[in-house]
Amino acid sequence: MGMRRGEGAGNTRRWRMLTLAVLMVTYLGGLLAPEPVAADDDKLVLKFVGKNWVNGRSWSKLDYAGKLGFVCGLFDGMTLFYSSADAGKALKTSTLDSVYNSLSIPTELTVGDVVDGMDDFYRDGSNVPLPAVCAYLHFVYRHRGEKPDSVEKRVARWRRMFSR
Repeated sequence: MGMRRGEGAGNTRRWRMLTLAVLMVTYLGGLLAPEPVAADDDKLVLKFVGKNWVNGRSWSKLDYAGKLGFVCGLFDGMTLFYSSADAGKALKTSTLDSVYNSLSIPTELTVGDVVDGMDDFYRDGSNVPLPAVCAYLHFVYRHRGEKPDSVEKRVARWRRMFSR
C-alpha cells in the first residue's frame, strides 16, 4: 500500500508537534516550579534542553512568518498536551487547568503580539542564550500583570540556568 503525496508530511508534522508538546511539558515543569524545586531540577532541565533548543540566536534568524509559525507551534503543543492529558486523566483536572491557564496569553493579545514581545525579550543581549520558551513565558508573565521584580527574578534564574 503506497503513501499518497503529502501524507508523510502530515505525519511528520504530527510527530514534531507531539515531540514539542513533550519537550514543553518536561521543560516547563522546571521553569514553573517554585525556586527550591526548580533548583533541584536545574541539571536535569539543562541536560534535557541542551544546546540545540531554539534560543535568541536561532530566533533572530527566523523571518516574521517563521516566528509566527513557531509561536503557533507552541500553542498547538500546549493544546495537544492539554487534550492528551485530559483524555488520559493522568493529572487532576484542576492541576491540568492550572498549568494550561498559566501558559496561555490573555485573549485580547494576538500571535503577532507574542512575536513582538519575544523580539523585545531578545533585544537584551543577556537573554540571547535563553530558550524561546523563556521568552514566551516572560511575555505571558508580563501581560498577566505579574510584578516586575518577580518577572526579573525568574529571568535571573533562567540566566543562571543557561549560562553554565
